[in-house]
Amino acid sequence: MSDDARDPITEAALESFPASDPPAWPSRPNPEARAADGATTAEFLVSLNDALAAELGSLLRGIHDLGRAEGPVGQAVRALLEPHLADELAHARFLTEVIVDLGGDPTTQPTSFLKPEGARPMLESALRSEREDARRYDGRAHTAEELGQVELAFRLRAMAADEARHARQIERFLRGL
Repeated sequence: MSDDARDPITEAALESFPASDPPAWPSRPNPEARAADGATTAEFLVSLNDALAAELGSLLRGIHDLGRAEGPVGQAVRALLEPHLADELAHARFLTEVIVDLGGDPTTQPTSFLKPEGARPMLESALRSEREDARRYDGRAHTAEELGQVELAFRLRAMAADEARHARQIERFLRGL
């Protein structure tokens, strides 16, 4: 098929944009701009760094949990959690770029995480983290929008949806244990 004869689906797929595309938001917004909740851009950067630390912690927790999951249930746990790691890595990469674009310095320190023994406690801990991350991303999306960062707000909502999907998948798995 020639380039001129592409079907609309193929054409749309070729128009997707990677996370590394230049952002649509200003590269150095006013650090004193305020959202309706009173947060300044500088305070929002702190919140984004907290999100980055949580994503780094989620990556480490996931790697730890994959290594600790044993036996037939462990194999199923690994199959459940391994795809989540790709999302967490993409979130961390995106947050790092955004923090730099907004004039901040991305953290390299992950948040600490629990190391429960056994599949059920491991998944219950992951479930709590996923729910909390989804809630926090939703709040950050509102703040981003109030600061005039519309694209960033959209991306943060998509990340909240990813975390909510992870939580739903873990909940379904736990119901079957």
